[in-house]
Amino acid sequence: MTNYYLVVRDRLGDYKGVLNNFAELSYSRAENDKGMLDVILFPDADMSLFQDDSLIEVHRSTGGFATYIEDVYLITMTTKAYSGNKILINIHGENGNGILGRRIIPYATGTDYSDKEDLADDVMKDIVTENFLQDSVNQEDTTRKITDYLTVTGKSSSSIIVCKQVSMMNVLAALQDIANEVKQTEVEVGSNAYLAFNMVYLGLNKFEFNTYTEMLGENHTMGTNEPLIFAPEIGNFIDAELTYNFIDERNYVYCGGQGIGSEREVIEDKVISRSTVSPFSRREIFVDGRETDDVNVLASMAKSELYTYRARIELTGTLLDSPSVLYGVHYHFGDMVTIKFDDIYIDVHIDKISITFQNGNEKLDIKVTGTFLGYD
Repeated sequence: MTNYYLVVRDRLGDYKGVLNNFAELSYSRAENDKGMLDVILFPDADMSLFQDDSLIEVHRSTGGFATYIEDVYLITMTTKAYSGNKILINIHGENGNGILGRRIIPYATGTDYSDKEDLADDVMKDIVTENFLQDSVNQEDTTRKITDYLTVTGKSSSSIIVCKQVSMMNVLAALQDIANEVKQTEVEVGSNAYLAFNMVYLGLNKFEFNTYTEMLGENHTMGTNEPLIFAPEIGNFIDAELTYNFIDERNYVYCGGQGIGSEREVIEDKVISRSTVSPFSRREIFVDGRETDDVNVLASMAKSELYTYRARIELTGTLLDSPSVLYGVHYHFGDMVTIKFDDIYIDVHIDKISITFQNGNEKLDIKVTGTFLGYD
């Protein structure tokens, strides 16, 4: 049995009321993106509670375990509609990450505020600090600084170095671009880099911006103290699909440096176990590295290209609750777990969820994707 109640707070975080009776609740969360909330209320609902930027805390309990706050959403739209002989009231909101999408980076190019070169997680924190916690570029504007409602955690300096031009970009879009750039960058062959950000709700209309270089939540993969395995034969992993994908594979790279014609420096690299597997298996690619005369940089570029275009195993599916493994008790949004299919084990991030609650029944939609880069 799963139960919900919603706590409503005003724009400054003061308690306004609690909702135990609603027609339908649906909400979603996604790493590095806005989460969404929709609540369908009965016609007698007190609409004065639901002003723009009022907060709705989603309190959830399941399996007889303790209640916890799943997330909090700022109201962004209310709708009252007449459908036949029914009146429908819908409250829509966005979670804390949506706040990041409300600001741009209003600094000209060529400044420290717009031209970023540093460790990616530190760059993210600088961007949020400079656009939410510091005075505006217009010194007469004192409303940009919201230090009473938002804090940024200290720098962890744990990611990779990125170079990014962010002048006039939306803050959320800039953070998403940085996270995606890190994800596509080789840290070591056979492993993806990881960088996530999140606006953590501290209560009473206060948030804290944080970054994560391993996982947003807790680690429940094989080898940890509390491992969680999801597999079709266990009955907690459905719609499983295992794909060996080599459509875009490139296993032999030429990286060209400086020079002209036969004098041009060219570095070659390969994945020998893949490029010789059949008479036709050699798949080549060229990388233009003419901006550098450093052979070590060229070699790194070549290896990175091989990594990006490696063959991969992709495993997708949907997690299911069981009496012994419950969402919100044993694992949460942002955690890592292990999924198994045949003899393949892949660790995955629970990076998106979608949940609907209606007539006392809850429907969980927790899809996961795991990728293993490189196979023989």
